[in-house]
Amino acid sequence: MSQPRIIPSLFLACSLFLQSNLYAQAQVTPGELGSTKVVRKFEKWLFASQPSEADLAAAKAAGVERVITLRNPQELNWDEAQAVKQLEMEFSQLPIDFPEGLTPAKLNVVCIALEDAEGKPVLLHCGSAVRVGAVWMAYRATRQEIPLEQAQAEAAAIGLRNPEAIEAIKGYVLAWRDAQRPNSKSPNSIPLPADINKDFLDPNLDVQRWIDRFELESREIFAARQSILKATGVKPGQRIADIGAGTGLFTKLFAEATGPSGWVYAVDISPNFIEHIRTQLDKSDIRFASPVLSSQKSVTLPPDSVDLAFICDTYHHFEFVPETLQSIHSALVDGGTLVVIDFERIPGKSRQWVIDHVRGDKTRFREEIEAGGFEFLEEVKIPEFNENYLLKFRKQSR
Repeated sequence: MSQPRIIPSLFLACSLFLQSNLYAQAQVTPGELGSTKVVRKFEKWLFASQPSEADLAAAKAAGVERVITLRNPQELNWDEAQAVKQLEMEFSQLPIDFPEGLTPAKLNVVCIALEDAEGKPVLLHCGSAVRVGAVWMAYRATRQEIPLEQAQAEAAAIGLRNPEAIEAIKGYVLAWRDAQRPNSKSPNSIPLPADINKDFLDPNLDVQRWIDRFELESREIFAARQSILKATGVKPGQRIADIGAGTGLFTKLFAEATGPSGWVYAVDISPNFIEHIRTQLDKSDIRFASPVLSSQKSVTLPPDSVDLAFICDTYHHFEFVPETLQSIHSALVDGGTLVVIDFERIPGKSRQWVIDHVRGDKTRFREEIEAGGFEFLEEVKIPEFNENYLLKFRKQSR
């Protein structure tokens, strides 16, 4: 009768052993790179303090393909970028001030760059390797999802000892992990309402019903449409993604603003909305816009295809937040703009429908978007808004 108790115990012990052994397989170990003072290794990665030009050549000889520095250009009296390019290696300069520069926006940029470099022999360095340890801790605990304690131990092996920096990274990691769980309960959120997109995916969706609901002056967004258009800063010749285009209200406005030298993608998960927009475009003189049927995880646009992504009263409908944000991040050009309009969710002030329907407040949504690789720019006040807000972000370059 003891066997049923022994087998689970053995299974648990083996699982814990395999898990700990997995993290022990790849460790941060001492390394060498010419005269560079601090050098550590981890699989194909080299972590270092500042290498000399001769050390860069040694890195090239050792197989390094990409050099990422966390230093500001003014910290050196020679042109490292030029030296790296002459050696035919890739170069990225992602400056971070320490420790005050360890902000979510900055960490997102570096983590995206490290994610992009996965599998390549990379030299990651700064002045003393301390900044390297900090960003490595953030990267390993978020993008590679190893235990926070293990990530901190690796960072310490690289050289991170600063308590303030460690706490900043821990806060970033916890916020990132919370953002990956959009249904988790927190002071700023409620579980995503079940079947929140059921109506839009219904093959019998009545488009006219939604036109009557969306396109009337008593609706705040419709009344503020010209103010919203101005706030986006759209310019002639730009490529725009109208995400959650619905009835096509803003698709038409964007097309008129960007002109024939630009393009507008009307993106929606509803086949009926997409067909309605296609029909309306065919009836109009607009020839520089196209409907795009998206999935619930992706806006299904090519990389670097748009200058501005616009999400109006749709973000709270995202069922797969990290995946959808990643697809938007990919579709935007470096430095491209993301505009998000959604409902103020303030207990005791907002309508009960908003409290029950919108899963997060402005602070939570901003944190999610920043964790997705975007830098917050500003909140634009729209005169007609009473229960909505407009936030602008910039895509962080890799």
